[in-house]
Amino acid sequence: MYKKMEKVKPFKKTLEENRVIQKITTMNQMSCHAWALNGNRITAQQTNIDYTELCSDIGNQYDNGSNLHGRPLSTIRSETMQTIALLSRPRTVDTDDDIWLCGAFNGNDVTPSHLWLENRTTNWTYDTMPGRGIISVDRVGINGHAFQPGCEAFQIAANNIARVRVDGFTRDQYNSI
Repeated sequence: MYKKMEKVKPFKKTLEENRVIQKITTMNQMSCHAWALNGNRITAQQTNIDYTELCSDIGNQYDNGSNLHGRPLSTIRSETMQTIALLSRPRTVDTDDDIWLCGAFNGNDVTPSHLWLENRTTNWTYDTMPGRGIISVDRVGINGHAFQPGCEAFQIAANNIARVRVDGFTRDQYNSI
């Protein structure tokens, strides 16, 4: 005979509990957004917190993509990328190069699920995910075309990519590539 199971409330972490993040000690532990925004393993944890909070705020503003308030999704995604770029540490290396912060979006999402950098001057893409290190690819995306950065298993549809120009690399990004 089966015992009647009690209904258990789903576990929800508080915002403070979500802030507890494993200390990042190597580049291989860094998330794509922490590297694309600063590349510094010491400040990566704070970058992760700031990025997560910002994306949560943007997601809430648009009901996670289900209420765009009559605005085009592509416009919202471009604005999101411009806002995310403001989280970057100062970019002091290769400031004359044409560097782009790129984001991959899923479905109607208004915040990216993945970030990477493209150097259109040298025609190289730099991508990372935890456990992968920095993956360098000798090509960059073309606006309006699908693209597969180094850590993605498949090409990302053109309408699911948004890019914003940034002022170069941070010192830590440059040193890691």
